[in-house]
Amino acid sequence: YRLYCFQQTITLSGGTQHPELAQAESPLNVKHAVRCCRDDDGEEDIWYRSPAASCRVNALAETWTGELPPGAQLDAPHGYTGYPGRTCRKEDDNDDGYSVTSAQECGDLCDRDADCDSFDLTEGNILVTGGNTCYLHTSCHHYSETDTANTATDWYFKHHDIIPAGYERFPANFGCPTTRFSNILTVQECANLCSADPGCKSFAYSCTGTKATNGCNNEDFEPNRCWLSSTCDDLEDTNEQPANSFTFNWFPKKEGFQDDETECLFLTHGDAEEHCEDSGGRLCTKEELEDGCASFMGCGFDSSLVWSSTETSPEVCETDPSQQATSYASCGNFVSAMEQLYAGRPDTFAAEENPLRLNADIHIQASSDFENVQFPTRFNWIIDQTNGIASLYPNSPYLYDFEESLSTSDEDLFCDAGLGPPTVLAQACDASMDFLLGSSVSIGMLTSTAKAVNEFSPFPKTDDTRLPRWHEWYTDLKHNPVVDFVDEWTE
Repeated sequence: YRLYCFQQTITLSGGTQHPELAQAESPLNVKHAVRCCRDDDGEEDIWYRSPAASCRVNALAETWTGELPPGAQLDAPHGYTGYPGRTCRKEDDNDDGYSVTSAQECGDLCDRDADCDSFDLTEGNILVTGGNTCYLHTSCHHYSETDTANTATDWYFKHHDIIPAGYERFPANFGCPTTRFSNILTVQECANLCSADPGCKSFAYSCTGTKATNGCNNEDFEPNRCWLSSTCDDLEDTNEQPANSFTFNWFPKKEGFQDDETECLFLTHGDAEEHCEDSGGRLCTKEELEDGCASFMGCGFDSSLVWSSTETSPEVCETDPSQQATSYASCGNFVSAMEQLYAGRPDTFAAEENPLRLNADIHIQASSDFENVQFPTRFNWIIDQTNGIASLYPNSPYLYDFEESLSTSDEDLFCDAGLGPPTVLAQACDASMDFLLGSSVSIGMLTSTAKAVNEFSPFPKTDDTRLPRWHEWYTDLKHNPVVDFVDEWTE
């Protein structure tokens, strides 16, 4: 009955890569990619400004997987992404470089070196007419580890050899595909399709190389094929290929998938918020994602739907409560029933005011728009640890945990409500219902009791008639509540 049916904006974080940014509304319990933003610099090499946009915020760097550059693209060897005018700032073993005639020749050298993750290619070589110099790198793992080149140098990142975090790799195997995609540019983007699908158990991605160098025989096939599987995660159930002539590598999810924060995470909205806070930042806003402030940060998320912190309106905002979004309707019923219940309270409770009223002298409208509403979530205790006594503050017996996060700003209000944003309103209302009603009283029971209290007119009592038991109980209540309090007192 108390479902969070509000929708949350998610935006492709592709920045200038996607002039027509795609955006969608999603329930909060669906898993999407996570980008985090921060208003100051934060720890070096973890937070930095996106090179794809001019933004005041920093974004959290993720595993680099060969994202396309925000500007001009190079004609790179297959399995590589080229970044014009960039050079790795770290020193590696081959400082003198290799004389080559093309980026493909340099890529072949990098492919033969299992430790090589990228290379620089500098145009011109005094020893070879029309030649170039190739520098292999074994510790240049991220775009943030490159600088603007002072010479005619370009940086090439080897993305085809990545094993996405959270997956294992089995070469020469095409798995047991149930869904096929084409033109998926990197193995990480293929992994992201599987990670975002709870039913996906593994994926296969087309290999890169040649039959002569590593046994990959994809010359006659379409490159960048991505095949997902919802049926197999065991090697015995897959389709292996000859090691000297294969077309795919197979990647099953590891045990404990998505438990490691170093993985490219797909989380629900609440878990995404917590992840960003634990990392020292926050979820990016819709505007920051649209401006490209979190683009070019790794994990292949520039082609994924990414959570933002920006609320969207509930799908239904009709004034008819039967047509309202579930959380607005249930919360409105709760607030209205509490107001009605207190209107019919016995004389012994005449001095007691509805705890949901912000201003005790102003009535809450029967069809609540949440004006003049507050949400108590726990008791406000005075604790005397010396004598082992706990009592409630006489004039302010309640605490309101959502008081600061609830807003009356226009950008946070939807469906003519006086409080927002919608998800915070739903959470505050839910917490208040749990606190004031407990687990055994439903909104329906509260509404029925409030209605009965106000409509009941006791007739003259005779020997043959009795007042309802609930009426006797209700009118005989004494203002002497006993509230459980438990605390651990330490020295």
